Amino acid sequence: MPINADKPHLWKADTRASVDQFNRWFMEFAPKAYRETRKKTIGQVEQGLALT
Repeated sequence: MPINADKPHLWKADTRASVDQFNRWFMEFAPKAYRETRKKTIGQVEQGLALT
């Protein structure tokens, strides 16, 4: 049963908290992979935005 399915006013805060928790975990346990993947992803997003 989804916890906040009936509480859309909480979704943005929950999503932000989830992303922050993921980033903290990754920086603690795999900082090199995190930095490399983030750099690659930023490049892909920039390329995608340039094409649109």
